[in-house]
Order: sequence, then C-alpha cells, then structure tokens
Amino acid sequence: MKTSRILVLLLSLAMVLVLVAACGQEAESPTSGPAAGQSGTAGSQPAAVELPKVVNIGTNQVGSTYHSVGSVLATVMTKYSPIPAKVVPLTGSLEWIPMMLTKEIDLGIVGDYEAWAALHGKEDFEKLGQGKGFPLRLVAAGHHNQTTMLTSEASGIKTGADLKGKRVTLTYSAGGLILKKQPYAFLANLGLQPGDVKDVPMSAMAEGVKAVIEGRADVAMDVSLTAPAVQELEAAKGARFISLDPSSEAIARAAEIIPGFQVKKVDPAPGRAGVKEPTYFADYPVYLVSRADLPDQAVGELLKALWDHNDEIVSAAKPLNEWTKAAFVTSNPIIPYHPGAVKFYKEIGAWPSDLDAKQDQLLQEAK
Repeated sequence: MKTSRILVLLLSLAMVLVLVAACGQEAESPTSGPAAGQSGTAGSQPAAVELPKVVNIGTNQVGSTYHSVGSVLATVMTKYSPIPAKVVPLTGSLEWIPMMLTKEIDLGIVGDYEAWAALHGKEDFEKLGQGKGFPLRLVAAGHHNQTTMLTSEASGIKTGADLKGKRVTLTYSAGGLILKKQPYAFLANLGLQPGDVKDVPMSAMAEGVKAVIEGRADVAMDVSLTAPAVQELEAAKGARFISLDPSSEAIARAAEIIPGFQVKKVDPAPGRAGVKEPTYFADYPVYLVSRADLPDQAVGELLKALWDHNDEIVSAAKPLNEWTKAAFVTSNPIIPYHPGAVKFYKEIGAWPSDLDAKQDQLLQEAK
C-alpha cells in the first residue's frame, strides 16, 4: 500500500515537471529568433536599404563659389542626416563627374549646362565618356551663378575694350566645361578674338585670380561674383569686375559658343567686392546633382536634412542665401530629377503635378 502511494506521488511529480517544461518553451518561443517583420525574416516589412557610410561631394577648387556651397551643404547633411558628407575639391566637373562611375563621387555642385552636357555625352564629356553620357540626376536647384572678368584696380583696365594686348587667363587646362568655354564666350561678347589678348594658361579660376594678385596676369577670366578669391584680390590690390555687353547682338555672339548664354546686371552694394559700377555678368542656374544609382532612401535622407534645416543654409554667406526651399524644385529643369528626390518632394507637397510630364520627357531623352 505504501509502495503504491509512493508510485502515485512520483507520477504526479513527473506530470508537473512536464507541464512546467512545456510552459517554459511557450514563453521562450516569441524571442527565440528574429521578430516577425524584421530584416531577414518572412515578415511583411521589406528589408531596409543599407545607407552609404559616407557620401563624397565633388566641387571646384578651394576658393571657388562651388566649393563654398558644397562645404555648407555637407555640414548640414552631416549634422542632420544619418549619412556623413565630405567635400572633395577637384579641378572641376570634367574631373569629378567621371568619378561617379566608380562611386568615388556621389554628389556634386555644377552649372546646369555642364550637367546637361555630361548626361548626354556632349562637348568635352563626349571623349571622356567614350561616346556615352554620364548617368547623373538632379537633387536640388540652387543659386544662379554670376561670372565675368576680374582685374585689379592697379591695372587701369575698366572696360572690355581695355583687354586688347593684356595678359589674360584665357585657357584653363582643367576644371569644368563652362570654365573652359566661357572665356571665349566673353571675348565673343565683347567683339574680341583670342589673338587680341595674351593668353596666360592656368589650371582653374582660383589660380587665375592668384596670378592677378601676384602680377603674373592682368585679367582672370570667368570669376564668380561670390568667389572667396575676389576678397583676396580686394585686400591685396583692390578688385574690379569688367562688365559684359548686354546688347542682343553681343549676347547672340556669346550664345554661339555657349547655348542659352544670358547676362544679369549687378549693382554696387556694401560688401560686394569688385563691383564698382553697374556690371553685367553671365548668369546661369547651379545644381546639386547625384549619381543615378545612389539609393533613393539615401537621397531622401540627405534632402530631408537640407529641407528641414534650410535656415542654416540660407544664413550662410552669399550665394547660399539663394538655396531656399522655393528654389529646390525648378519648373524648368534640363536634366531629370533623382527618383529619391521626386519621392521626397511629392511626400511633402513640393512637387507640382505638371512637372511629371517634364520629368518623363527628360528621362526618355536621357536613355
């Protein structure tokens, strides 16, 4: 009898242990593997795109307006997005745009015509791309760049007619397409021929201004109104911009070299070095572009930082005051927007519906 009671107790204990073990397994099962819906599981949530560890922004040399713009945009991206941004100053778009193919450069600051020529393999980009274009896309439109010729006050040069026989940085061996073509457009605008000046070849614009400071050249070609190098000349010798001819005939002559050539009058103002009287500059839009295969999510994150913290951009030195939210989406782009940018702008209501047709047209032309 005693033995039977012991057996009953042992069986009861065994049943309790089995129940406890079963309950323990049920409690552990929800956390024993990855949660449903996380990356790598059969959940309904898609796997997150891996963001770049850093993005490189191609710009012109230190001392150029493009470098100043790229530096401020990179600072805002780094502070407010999960992707650090680094500025890579090079001689210009002819150097950094091909580097997008190897993913050494992810974004860049470039004039609209250069971006169009690169995308379609035109001008100097035809040889660089071996007959093919470079797949880049528009992320945001920014300021309009104004450029003309720059001399020192000590040179005595005041008008385009005074350039005859002077030492001019006509030929730039590197840099962007505009930098190489615009000096010749300026001469055409003024009714001059290349043989009317003494060419002092340089690699890029900042070096050309340095040559004027050091007395190795009289005039630096294609200098931006807001280039930091202008302030250097102003401090050293006094700076003077030389006006272009705004007449329709003169603009037409320049447009034979650079299609769509336009000019804009700039008046003297406090802090506007080199503008001694109303002066006409060449004028064109500037873009923030990216390589076409930069992930949509990455473009969206970077653009969100620029949009949400636009106040930190426009409060910087000119021309960054023109990098406003209103400027980001232009009604007349000449290259297609990146799909990540289109998605971002549509989500925040900044993309006009009538721009869809233009975007489709530009994408078809880019094929």
